[in-house]
Amino acid sequence: MVVSSWVMWVKRLKIERLRSLLQVDLSPSESLNLIVGPNGSGKTSFLEAIYFLGVGRSFRSRSLKDVVARGHRVLRLFGEIVTDDGATETLGVERGPGETRNRISGEDVQSASRLAKFLPTLLITPESQRLLTDGARLRRRMLDWALFHVEPTYNGLLQRYRHALRQRNSQLRQSSTVASQRAWSRELEVCAVELHEIRERYALEMSQPMDKLIGQLLCRDVEVRYQPGWNPQESLAERLDRSIEADIARGYTAYGPHRADISFTVDGTAAQHVLSRGEAKLFISAVLLAQTAYVMRKTKSIPVVLMDDLPSELDDHNRVKLLEALGASKAQIFLTTVSLALLDSSSWTSRKMFHVEQGTVHEMV
Repeated sequence: MVVSSWVMWVKRLKIERLRSLLQVDLSPSESLNLIVGPNGSGKTSFLEAIYFLGVGRSFRSRSLKDVVARGHRVLRLFGEIVTDDGATETLGVERGPGETRNRISGEDVQSASRLAKFLPTLLITPESQRLLTDGARLRRRMLDWALFHVEPTYNGLLQRYRHALRQRNSQLRQSSTVASQRAWSRELEVCAVELHEIRERYALEMSQPMDKLIGQLLCRDVEVRYQPGWNPQESLAERLDRSIEADIARGYTAYGPHRADISFTVDGTAAQHVLSRGEAKLFISAVLLAQTAYVMRKTKSIPVVLMDDLPSELDDHNRVKLLEALGASKAQIFLTTVSLALLDSSSWTSRKMFHVEQGTVHEMV
C-alpha cells in the first residue's frame, strides 16, 4: 500500500448511523464548507464524523453507544481523500459491539494512529477554551498532537516514557527503599531528556508564528512559555535523586515531562483572568491555527480544520478576522453556524454550504 503523507482534502464523505445522521453521502469543497442548521439538528455530529474518520474515536463521548444511532448497532464512515499528486485514496472506519475495523486504501490497519497520520484533523470547539482554564493535561495533549505529526519517533518515545513512569510509580507505592527506585528512574531520565529536547525545540520554533497570529487576531501582547515539568537549571536526574524520599511518601513521581505545561500570560497575568470570552476564543484559535501551520511547514501534510459554532461570542469584525485567518491556513475547512447571515464568505472563490436538519444533510445552491 502506497499512501502519500501530503493529504490535501476530503473529496467525498459517507456517514452511516452516527447519532442522528443515518445516511449521508456528499462531496465537500476543497476549501470552505459551511454547515448550517438550528441547534440540535446534527451540525456538530457532522464534524464528529470527520473527526472520527481521522482519529478513530469521538471527541464528544467515550461510550460508543452514545455515538451509534439509536436503534442500530454499527456505525460506518467512509472518505475519499485527494493527495498532493491528485491521487484519490480511501479511508474507512466501522465500529460496533465487538466490531472495530479501520481501512486505508482497501487494506485493514490495526492502529487508529495510522488513521491520524493519514488524515490529520484540527478540532476547535467552544470546549477548546478549556485549554486556558482546565489544567496542564489538555495543553500537553495540544503539544503532543503537533509533535505526533511532525516527529516520527515522538509517539514511541512518549509511550516508552509513560511506561517507565507507571513502573516507577508502582515501585514507589510498593517499596519504601530508595535503592529499589533506581532502575526505573534511569529509564525515565533517558526518555525525559529526549522528550524535553523535542518539546523545547518545538516551543522555540512555534513562538514567532504563534505571536504573529495572536497579534493579528487579538491585538494584545500575550506571552507563551513552555515549562518542562522541572527546573531546567538542574538535570532531571538530580531532581529525582533529591526528591525520591518525598516521592516514596507521595506514592508518585512529582517531576518530569508528565508535569510539563504551556503558560499563557497577558501583561504578566494569567490569560484566563484577563481575556474576555470572545478574546479567549480568538486566542485559542490563533494558538491552534499556528500549530496547524507548523505541521504543514514541517511535514507538507495539510490538516483538515473543523470548527464548531464559529460565530458565537464574536462580533462581526472579529468573525471576519477569524474567517480570514482560517482562509490563510490553506486547509480544507468545515465550519458550523446556526445562520449563514453570521458569516460573510462571499470572498471565498471555492465554498459549499450544507443545511442540516433532523439528521438530514442537503447541499445548498
